[in-house]
Amino acid sequence: MTTIPEHLKFDRSITVADLVSQFNLLLLAGRSDELLTHVSSPQAAVAGSFISLYQDKAVADLPVGKAFICLTNNIIGDSLKRSHPEATLLVCDNPRRMSAQILTEFFCSDESLDKFVSETAIIDPSSFIHPDALVGPYAVVGPECHIGPGAVIGAHAVLERKVVLAENCRVSANCWLANTIFGESVELGPNSVVGKRGFGFDGQGPDAQLIPHLGRVLIGKGCDIGSGVSIDRGVINDTCIGSHVMIDNLVHIAHNVCIGDNTIILGQVGIAGSVTVEANCVIGGQAGIADHVHLCEGVIVASKSGVTKNISKPGTYAGFPAEPARGFWAQQAALRRLTRKAKKAK
Repeated sequence: MTTIPEHLKFDRSITVADLVSQFNLLLLAGRSDELLTHVSSPQAAVAGSFISLYQDKAVADLPVGKAFICLTNNIIGDSLKRSHPEATLLVCDNPRRMSAQILTEFFCSDESLDKFVSETAIIDPSSFIHPDALVGPYAVVGPECHIGPGAVIGAHAVLERKVVLAENCRVSANCWLANTIFGESVELGPNSVVGKRGFGFDGQGPDAQLIPHLGRVLIGKGCDIGSGVSIDRGVINDTCIGSHVMIDNLVHIAHNVCIGDNTIILGQVGIAGSVTVEANCVIGGQAGIADHVHLCEGVIVASKSGVTKNISKPGTYAGFPAEPARGFWAQQAALRRLTRKAKKAK
């Protein structure tokens, strides 16, 4: 008998009818009084499992003869009616997004989170902490900070000076911030650094003169920033991150960079100083962008690519130096063909 992990169980009794009513879903097949007991992956589905399917290829992984509850789209749902008649099927236009909303509702509630300032936290008297904020153990809030309602500062985080957290922001444990303004509902992952001096100096060795950085970091509302991320303050002008920007783990954003709204930056990306990335771009994992480069709106940079010059037309770019992806992949294919011919000729 399969043992269901406690952390995947619903904390209250939920039926299919409850989901249909609360999330405006269509019951395509099965019983409305079916009880959901837990969440599982498609491969591990058993009776009472709630799963989501949004890719055709995942259907082959489903166990046969199990009375699971599946959230999917109409096309996959019609197929499952024939191949898995025991399943209860719920359909919507975007099952991946809807599944995220359902799991957030039932597994990510913060209702039990007490709002308090830990006795071990250090708060400078010049700073303001809203009564509805949380400051964790051994956190430090330095001079001229303003912490808004619903904000959470994790254990051992340091807000060194001049940090503003708007409503419902979250700074995870062991972060360091200074000279930074967060818009509403920004989330910052553990061990991230925002607002430190950028990498700037004149000369080399003992004669190197460090360049002071006087700018700030401005981050718009709704951003999600991962763990181990470093965002430098500007030299004079501010480093600016737009609203609803998603930044993965281990990303470095240098001084005076401007990132447009809704941009997605994947893990281990490096963006050098004074780069401008307009709205709705996607920067693939381990890509690099050279200093003073401008990317227009709607650019997609493939993983492991290097951008060395401005990109003025939307589209996908790949390689080093990055070029339109179709041309790059055509060159790679031609190179492979030449290599095979050379091997045969030997």
